Amino acid sequence: MSSVATVSFQKKNMQLAENVYQQTKKKFEAGTGSNTEISAAQADLVSAQNNFMNALYTALISKVDLLKATGKL
Repeated sequence: MSSVATVSFQKKNMQLAENVYQQTKKKFEAGTGSNTEISAAQADLVSAQNNFMNALYTALISKVDLLKATGKL
């Protein structure tokens, strides 16, 4: 999988985790969700955010490596 595809995938995953967290938060505020559910959704969101940032970093490093290899940097 290319770095660009990985970034795109991780961004979509992060957006999904955000949606899940928001829905879980609404359930918790309405009294139908548990503290465990919201904690798990929050942990999943943070993990998805970290994965996105790591993918973005890897893509940037790959671009720099390409520029170095082609003598453009």
